[in-house]
Amino acid sequence: MTIHNEIDIPFQEALETVKDNLLDSYEEVFPNEDYPLMRQRLTFNANGKNYNVIIILLESWQKDYIDSFSGSSYGVTPNFDAIAKHSIIFDNFYANGQRSIMGLMSVFFSLPYVQGMSYIGLGLENSGQIRLPAMLAKIGYDNVYVQGDTRESDNAVALAYYLGFKEAYGKQDIPLHHNYERINKGYDLEGFEFFFEKIRLLKNPFFAFYFTTTTHIPYAKTVLKELEKYPQDGTEKTGYLNRLYYSDYSLGEFFNKAKKEKWFNNTIFIMCADHQAYGVGGINGSLEKTKVDRTFKIPALIYCPSLFKPEKSKILASQFDIVPTIIDILNINIPYSSLGKSLFSKDKNRFVFLSYEGEQVYLINNSGIFEYDWKVGLNKKLNYSNNNERFLFSIEKSVYNLVAQDKWYDRKILN
Repeated sequence: MTIHNEIDIPFQEALETVKDNLLDSYEEVFPNEDYPLMRQRLTFNANGKNYNVIIILLESWQKDYIDSFSGSSYGVTPNFDAIAKHSIIFDNFYANGQRSIMGLMSVFFSLPYVQGMSYIGLGLENSGQIRLPAMLAKIGYDNVYVQGDTRESDNAVALAYYLGFKEAYGKQDIPLHHNYERINKGYDLEGFEFFFEKIRLLKNPFFAFYFTTTTHIPYAKTVLKELEKYPQDGTEKTGYLNRLYYSDYSLGEFFNKAKKEKWFNNTIFIMCADHQAYGVGGINGSLEKTKVDRTFKIPALIYCPSLFKPEKSKILASQFDIVPTIIDILNINIPYSSLGKSLFSKDKNRFVFLSYEGEQVYLINNSGIFEYDWKVGLNKKLNYSNNNERFLFSIEKSVYNLVAQDKWYDRKILN
């Protein structure tokens, strides 16, 4: 099913609507009319030039059970909570999709999934994309990619090389040091150990990425008995809490080692979930009030005490904002394309675009939420009666057409 032909907003009008909402006023320009949504930053809101960057994508970490975000007392994320005390934590932060591959697309491409488009690994990479690792490599950053799941999962390790990583590893590359009851996914304790050793081999400045895995569904089985927070009762919730406790312990061990390294104080850590946890969170969660928030809101933080004071930020934000934020912090003036804005932008006109497999799409901005279900609405005349509706459909039309025409991002910039 493709929907771009159903949207009868003229393409140029759709583009202008998106441009009006996307540009950081007085901070950016559109430098090339052939790539109409590509932007270039002129001024910067932080001074982290040449800082290292580590992104940790947390598999299915659910806000409901993280005490520093939910105000609960589950006690399963003490290490993450300790880091959060010294971080900027984002309380209004969204996953742009509901699958891991969409999390990877959002973090590395800063590009939404709309109906009719292909996924990364299934053709999307044939059009010009921002490719964050390649951009950082262009300005001298060494790098490494590690995921706890197998190399074949979402074809992500092969894609990591396309993205610009020099080295990429998966579950098969990570030796085990503990006796586990076998699970399909990987083990965060050994994964973080492996990741740490790979970072130690990098030259400064560096960009390192780790994708955790042990908190992937199904949750019922305990992973490591000695790191079991709650007595195992066979339920998904208890299993999830124990896995989250194990994953947090693994994160804590990584930070304990990292703090002893010379590069630690000169490193920006960005952590967020890939999406919400199925079964024990999402629409079954109790923390958030609306269905959209229960389906898409995730924990996110930036930790770098040498640059940023701790803060609980309420700004509207999503995974699309990670690329613009890194560009802002590192003072990079290379053009980029993104459907997000820097988390440090002074522009108050913020929005997020959310997609549930492209079939249900959502726009959230300062004036509220607008949603549309293409499965229900197909073959019905679209209603453009308010600005939010028009903005949502303008995003879909603009993104689809620019990607199809290979006008989303000028690939020559990173070649």
